[in-house]
Amino acid sequence: MEDKQKIKALWLVIVSLIVLNISVLGWLWLSHPKGHFPPGGRVPIAEMVDFSATQRQEFEKLKDAHLEEVEPIRDSIQVLKRSLFDYLKQGKMDTAYVAQQENLLATKIRENEYKTLLHLAQVRAMCTQEQREHFDTKVLESFKHQGGGSMGGGQMPPPPPRRD
Repeated sequence: MEDKQKIKALWLVIVSLIVLNISVLGWLWLSHPKGHFPPGGRVPIAEMVDFSATQRQEFEKLKDAHLEEVEPIRDSIQVLKRSLFDYLKQGKMDTAYVAQQENLLATKIRENEYKTLLHLAQVRAMCTQEQREHFDTKVLESFKHQGGGSMGGGQMPPPPPRRD
């Protein structure tokens, strides 16, 4: 009789653990943040500043226009970098050619940074006073610490693979 009670208690514990595991997995799955977040765990500007619905619509238009403007520049930066490294593989080292390519690259990077700065100024202009404080402390600080291409120091992360 005692064995039957032990087996019954073990089954109860096993079933309870299974239900608990399913509940935890369901909670994790359902509570996962919705929407697309950029790589690196960065929080979108609209959420950092807590834009209203109207501001979010305006921000999305600004962001789309900005991306349409800078994507070709960023693509040309990658092309210039690739061509410089491919040139290196040829075993030649014409310093005049390298200097010319580096100047083109620097010009494109400078253009990208300038357009990003203008975009950030436009976004900041649409903020309320309270939002500007958040923008200045959160958004601008995060841009200062980003790598490479958009107003940050350091190396640019490698581009995503192309789907040609």
